[in-house]
Amino acid sequence: MTDEPDVQDLAALGITPRRGGLTPSTMITSFRAIATPAPQSGMRTVSTAAGPRQITTGGIGLPAFRQALKTEAAVAAVTVGCQEGALGLDVTFRFRLPESRPKWEREAAALPEGLPMIVYPDIDKLERAVLDGLVEGGLIRDDRLICSVVKRKVEVWDSWVGAAIVLNRVRRERGAA
Repeated sequence: MTDEPDVQDLAALGITPRRGGLTPSTMITSFRAIATPAPQSGMRTVSTAAGPRQITTGGIGLPAFRQALKTEAAVAAVTVGCQEGALGLDVTFRFRLPESRPKWEREAAALPEGLPMIVYPDIDKLERAVLDGLVEGGLIRDDRLICSVVKRKVEVWDSWVGAAIVLNRVRRERGAA
């Protein structure tokens, strides 16, 4: 969906509009990147017999996720162009709920908004992967332009996995405190 989304579009993306949140007049574009979300890799210190060592963590599945983000961002950029100025990002990361989970969790995850996810991966590393994909796809000139972020991780049952992304213009008003 690269044209201006409305409330039904947001619901289809798994985003519940909130009072004071995004409005259609500030939205630039919205889309889904269909691929299992993967975090940007990072460094972690682990203890070994030889002493502490730095290891690289995450990144498994990152190339497929970044390619999906880049492709969808490029499609959106064809319609709305490369964005500059103060931008906001609303992203919902949707993961498949494991089949081993209890029935009540599977039922909750079957709801459109999914079940809040409180396990790996870290949401900030997922956000980094999205921002890099938006820049590589040509939708935003630089990730420093993002000044407002709403992000969530949910687990879903019997539904698509990936990232639901809404990019919006952040209004900068003169005299605002």
